[in-house]
Order: sequence, then structure tokens, then C-alpha cells
Amino acid sequence: MTTLPPSSSLVDLNLKNAAYERFGVESHWVVDPDEPSIIVFEFDDGRYRERARGNGAAVIDLTTPFPVRLCPLDLRRSLDPQLVAQLSPASTGRIDPMRVTSVRIYPVKSMGGVAVECASVEPWGLAGDRRFGIVDPHGEKITARELHALLGFHAEPRDDGGISITGPAGDSIVVRPPVDGELVAVSHARQGKATLVADEIHGWLSDRLGRPVRLVWQGDPTLRSIAEDRGGLAGESLSLADAGPLLLASEASMAQLNRWIAADAELSDVAGIDPFDISDASAARPFEPLDIVRFRPNVVIDGDEPFAEDRWATLRIGEVEFRTTMICDRCVMTTIDPVTLAGGKEPIRTLARHRRWDRSTWFGVRLAPTSSGTIEVGDSLEVRT
Repeated sequence: MTTLPPSSSLVDLNLKNAAYERFGVESHWVVDPDEPSIIVFEFDDGRYRERARGNGAAVIDLTTPFPVRLCPLDLRRSLDPQLVAQLSPASTGRIDPMRVTSVRIYPVKSMGGVAVECASVEPWGLAGDRRFGIVDPHGEKITARELHALLGFHAEPRDDGGISITGPAGDSIVVRPPVDGELVAVSHARQGKATLVADEIHGWLSDRLGRPVRLVWQGDPTLRSIAEDRGGLAGESLSLADAGPLLLASEASMAQLNRWIAADAELSDVAGIDPFDISDASAARPFEPLDIVRFRPNVVIDGDEPFAEDRWATLRIGEVEFRTTMICDRCVMTTIDPVTLAGGKEPIRTLARHRRWDRSTWFGVRLAPTSSGTIEVGDSLEVRT
């Protein structure tokens, strides 16, 4: 490992890499304590290739030469005791606990959701969250990544376990749980089959989306596991959400992201942004701060240090215990205004500059419950480990 001082940065990044290549050194980690950042090079087919990069509070997981999780900010803290005092959990002078400021449920995957005051926490997520999903006539899942218009529909839970869906024009329809409906194969990973709702619902949605679609219901969420490579453990289950039972986002991190967006507005785009992660490459930069709702969080907290949540392993919200399964990778859906449905580059453009590693951009953390109970707006958040 090389600690990168300004006086020898070119040597360490270029000449030293070349020297290590000649000797076949398996790995070379370059740490810049000033930024702070870590770049990991691994020897592959006669040359070094960049395998991972992390900045600030970003966490990177490595397997070579041994399994380890690294955070540049934590390394910087270990090198600089004064920084520990400056960036400790009480760094803002705050002595009261972090608190939940919003709880949101999204009954239909990729549709707009609803803010609630409280929600029951089940092993697979919040009660009523993402138990319904849209598929094509062949069972292939359809999300707002491909069909942005889905974000113009809003779903709300009903007391009978069903939902109501409101379309962009304001008209709505009630969907009851299809407990005796037909099971059909669906493409959601590790799901297998799901239950079709009533035919009239398919027609209502197809007419408004301009293409044939069907609405399906996940009757038994215990049958779908969290993928191991997305942080899942044996026995954990999942709704129709992408990768984790809940998503937590911090207002402190959102404020930092909006500051970056404003500060970087005149800079050129960084190289390597996936064009599929941008909904409108010609869009002008936003004039107003982005709303955290773009990230579709289930739980929003006020936060303290921006992106501190990246480093939390276990936490307690109100009466419920959680563990972090992974930092959340972000996609094109975040670039679509949840109210106007206008496309753009942000926040992916700015995240690619400040929060990109492993060829993805990252914001928020996915959580798996390790106990049951209820969470509500105003609950305190305690970081356990």
C-alpha cells in the first residue's frame, strides 16, 4: 500500500505502478489522505488494472489479496487524530439523536407511493410496500427504468390489503388482493411466479400506458430471498423491491449532493457515465435543489454527517433493529422528476463525479430488519455498529 503525498503523486501513480508490474506484485493500493480516497490496482494478464476506487465515506469491498471492507474517510481518521474530533458523530455539535422525518410506502413497484405517519415492519420490508408489480403479457417485469410513465401513477394501500391506483389524469381504480387468482411465471429474480389481479385492472392500466401490461401480486414474500451478492443472508426474504427490504436516505447527504450539483454545474461531465442512466442528456441543469423523493426511500432521516450511513452496519429505528445489506446503486429513475416526469442528467451526473465506484453511482443504504415492530415519523435512530 502506498500513502500518496502531494510531492510524489506522479511517481506513485505512474512509475511505481510500472515498477510493481515488472515484478508481478499482486495488488497495489494507493491511498490519498488529503482527498481522502483509495485506488486499488490488481495484477491481471501482465499489467495493473484498476479494480476499485472509493472517495470520502464510500465503502469498497475487496477480495484480493484478502477479504476486507475499506472506507477512505475512516483511514484518514486513523491517520489524523484531529480529524477524529472534527468528524466524529457529534461533529455538528448535535447532542440530540438523529430522527426519522419521513416514512414512505410504494405499493406498486415503480409507481409513485405515499407518505405515512407510521408503518409496520415485516421481514421483507414495510407492510404493503412493493407487493404488486407490472409485467408484460409474457411475464417480463416492466419498471420505470424502461417505461418512465409508470412514475406518473400513484398507489396507496387499503385496509383490506388491496390498493388504489390513481392515474396521471386523476382517475383511479381499486385493486383487491387476488387471493384466488391465477399464478403466472414472472421474471423478477428469485420470484418464480406471482398472482394475476382481475382482468379489468389490466385493461385500465394498458389503456393509460399505451401498451399491454398486467398487474401481479406477490402472495408469499417469504419465497423470495435477498440475493447473496446484494448482502442477503440465509433465511432473509424480500418483496418485489430490487435488492433490499427497505431503503434509507439521509437529508444531510441529500443537502451535500445538492451542494455538489450547484458547485459542479459549469464543469464538464465526467467520462464513463452510462447513457442508460441518463433520461435526457440535453436537459439543462436544475435551478432548484433536487427532492430526496427521487431516490424512492422508505425511511428518510435528518442525519448528521453526510454519507455517514455508508458505514453503519447495524442500527435501531424506534423499536426495530436493522442491519445494512449494501449501499444502494442508483439508476436512471433518479433523473426523472417525480412530479413533472421531466428527464435530465442529475443526480447521476454529479454522483458520477463524487460517488462512483465499481462502475456504479451510490446513494442511500438498503436495510434488512432483524426484529419486528413499528416505525414512525419522529422515531430516533441509534447506530449500533
